[in-house]
Formats: sequence, C-alpha cells, structure tokens
Amino acid sequence: MILNKKLMIPSTFLLLTCHIGIFYFWIFDWKKISTPYGLAIWIISTVCGFLLYYHFKHQNSNKIVLIGSSLLLIASSSFMIFLGIITSIIFVTVSSMP
Repeated sequence: MILNKKLMIPSTFLLLTCHIGIFYFWIFDWKKISTPYGLAIWIISTVCGFLLYYHFKHQNSNKIVLIGSSLLLIASSSFMIFLGIITSIIFVTVSSMP
C-alpha cells in the first residue's frame, strides 16, 4: 500500500477523529460500542492506525508534521488497545459477579 504524503496527513486525522469518537462513546454510551458494528469499527480503526504508523515509520522524511502525526497515531492506537484491555477486565469482573 503506497500512500502519497498528501494523503497521509488527512488519513491520520480521520483515524484520530475516529479514535476520539470511540473514546467518547466508551465513556458516555458504551452500548453503541458493544454492538457488532461498534466493535468492528473499533478493531478496524486500531489496525489501520498501526498499519499507517508502520507506513510512516518507513518514510524517509524529516518533516515535523509527519513525525508528529506518526507519534499521534501510535499513541492513539495504543490507547485503543488499552481501552480494549480495560473493557475485557470489566466484562470478566462483572460477568463473574453473582
């Protein structure tokens, strides 16, 4: 997958917006995230974030914008993984209660 540098920045901000939306729904309306569509969007956006970061990492560019975007991508994608782990822990804890 070869992305043009002009396309990489908007795709980064689109993924960041998606991650912020997931975090918002995770806090305020978790039922929308727990649907099959919500989980699919969560997983796909996280995987796309890591793939785009991997692509950023292999770019030979010293632009501050590209470096900053790659750091934002890895931070937000890692945070989505963290939310998934916390969600799993909450689910196991609640389901084991009598």
